[in-house]
Amino acid sequence: MSQIKERKTILVADDDPLILTLMSTGLRNAGYEVLEASGGRQAVLLAASNTPDLVVLDIGMPDLSGIEAAKIINTELGLPIVFLSAHDDEETVSAALDQGAMGYLIKPIKAQRMFPTIEAAMRRASDIRRLAGAVESAEKISQATGIVMERFKVDSEEAFERIRRNARSRRIKVAVVSDEIVSAAALINTFASASDQRTKKRSRQRKPDSHTFA
Repeated sequence: MSQIKERKTILVADDDPLILTLMSTGLRNAGYEVLEASGGRQAVLLAASNTPDLVVLDIGMPDLSGIEAAKIINTELGLPIVFLSAHDDEETVSAALDQGAMGYLIKPIKAQRMFPTIEAAMRRASDIRRLAGAVESAEKISQATGIVMERFKVDSEEAFERIRRNARSRRIKVAVVSDEIVSAAALINTFASASDQRTKKRSRQRKPDSHTFA
């Protein structure tokens, strides 16, 4: 197993205390921080309060199945999940994949299979987060460029160049400057909206009663 560069936290949930202990001990010995849950509901609560780097869920937990727990964790927290099960039938695996499973471990768990699956899931989750961050930054830069174009009546190349020069002079990233521009524009728009509302209100107050001219 490759050396862990930084200490990651893994939440392991299984209603079988023996499997829970064996997995948790193995992961701790490998250098991971481990949170333990004996059921699906506890797993959801621990995931929400600790935001682990990875969640390992047994599919067959009685109080709340791993599939149901994964639906909540995916929807509310967006955390990567590896499923754990004694079954590898097509229906069970398909249900796991529908919840965005990063991996699937079959009981009985063997260390030589567990660690590569865990590490691969960690890498994939990291790649997805990095890609999502890049897409979000690109969208902010595009928005900021449009704002500068409209404000200073310049084309897109000149607008981006102004943003880039500002970032270089302050020694920060273009994405940071873009975020500032978008946030400032949103704040200014709130003032404009409030002003429009006051103007409409005064207009309604000055409007003559229609019965005056009846």
